[in-house]
Amino acid sequence: MWNMKLRCQKGTTLVELLAATAVMILFSLMMNTGFHLALKACHTMMSEAEAQLLLSTAADTVAGELRMARDVETDGDGRVLQYLSCNFGPYTQIRVNEEQQLAVNVVGNDLPLLPSGVYGAGGIYGIALEDGSGNPGIRYDKDTSVFTFVMKVRDAREDLFRAEAEFQVRCLNEGDGSGFD
Repeated sequence: MWNMKLRCQKGTTLVELLAATAVMILFSLMMNTGFHLALKACHTMMSEAEAQLLLSTAADTVAGELRMARDVETDGDGRVLQYLSCNFGPYTQIRVNEEQQLAVNVVGNDLPLLPSGVYGAGGIYGIALEDGSGNPGIRYDKDTSVFTFVMKVRDAREDLFRAEAEFQVRCLNEGDGSGFD
């Protein structure tokens, strides 16, 4: 009778236990890979959204500043050297500083155009400002009173540009050339 009872009780063998463990490990590895890919896609989408937001904010700020510029001085290629700013005064120039952040240079002093927090935690995003032909700076056409520039947002973590756009801004206050007296 004792023998009969043992034969009726079914258990798992060592082989069955090892097979179940192997299946569970493979399933866990697949889930881990899926989560990793989803997290990476989420990170990429967030970085691109942050870069687009920074590009929009920076472009609006620069466009607002240039729209009200007066007495624009350019070099022989049409790149802006300085102008009279309604906000910052004479001898103003928009540029990108060493930290790749937008700055207004007024008589040799750099003033931030945007707060440092907009560049991400630790300044992970940087700005590149080009004149439309690949050169640093902003181009101004005196005949049409239009500023042209290309702005790019660079992600320092992956060393690539996340957002880029070309802008044209019409100057509303052309001035009479007497702003630097």
